[in-house]
Amino acid sequence: MNAARHALITGGSSGIGFAVAKLLAAQGWRLSLIARGRARLESSVAALRAIGGEHAARHYAADVAERAACLQAVNAAVDAAGAPDLLLACAGTARRNAIA
Repeated sequence: MNAARHALITGGSSGIGFAVAKLLAAQGWRLSLIARGRARLESSVAALRAIGGEHAARHYAADVAERAACLQAVNAAVDAAGAPDLLLACAGTARRNAIA
């Protein structure tokens, strides 16, 4: 893949998001990870940089359930790496509700 490609991944510090991030890092993509836990994000970015190089990944701590924080993280990622060529939503929220 072209090293200029940028992927933005919510939930990118663990699970499916991190697994996809590792595959993309190995192909030369620039990655922006958004997730809640800063410590896990930092660890994930370090692992991705070991795969794809020093500039392979950046992280932004935000809870996707909080609209303002999520928008701030996305805007920061776009400012730093440009508009994403790929967006992976691997984090989300669930609300319990009774079915009537």
